[in-house]
Amino acid sequence: MNLSFLENIKRESFKEAATKLMNFYGIIKNDSRDNSDSIYRFAEIEFYLYDANEQDKDISTYMRDCSCVEWFFHASGVDIAFQTIKDNNELMRFGGILIRSIEIYKQDDRQQWQQIGIIGGPKLSMYEIFNHCTAMPDITTLPESFNKNRNIINNARIGIHDDLKQRFVFNDVQWDMKTERIVKKRFRK
Repeated sequence: MNLSFLENIKRESFKEAATKLMNFYGIIKNDSRDNSDSIYRFAEIEFYLYDANEQDKDISTYMRDCSCVEWFFHASGVDIAFQTIKDNNELMRFGGILIRSIEIYKQDDRQQWQQIGIIGGPKLSMYEIFNHCTAMPDITTLPESFNKNRNIINNARIGIHDDLKQRFVFNDVQWDMKTERIVKKRFRK
C-alpha cells in the first residue's frame, strides 16, 4: 500500500490527500464478533498540523512524536499520524488525520461488499474500529467494487474556532442509516 502522499504533507495539499484517502483507502479488521473482515471507509476526517514555522496557524493539534501512518490515540479519538519532525528534542512539526466518521462494510453471501452501517463521531468510530478485533486494524486499498469517485465537501473543523477549512466529508453519506451500535448508552434508574 502506498500512502506516500501523507509523507511531508503540506497544508495546501490536504484536499488532495483527503480525496485519495477517502476514495481509495479504508481500514480493515477481522471482527471477533462474527470472525469476518470488516472494512471501514472514511466518511468524515479532519486534518491537524502544527508547524513551528507557523505557530499561530493550528494550535489545536495534540502534541505527539510519531512515525507517518502510525495510530495515535488521544482524548478526542484516533488519528492517522504524520511524521513528527524534531530539532534536537524540540517538536517542530507534528499532526495527523482525525477519523470523525466511518461507513461499515461487510461481505454478503456472494462475497460482495455491502454497506451495513455508519458511525458518526470520532470516539464511536474509534471504538468500532478497535474493539472486537483479533489483530491490530490496518489501512488497506479499497476493493475494486467500491465507488472511487465520490464527491467531498470541505468545511471548518467541528469544535475548533479558527478559519482553517480542514474537515472533509462525503456529500452523499447516509447519516440516517440504521446501524447497530457497539457502544450502548447506559441509563441509571
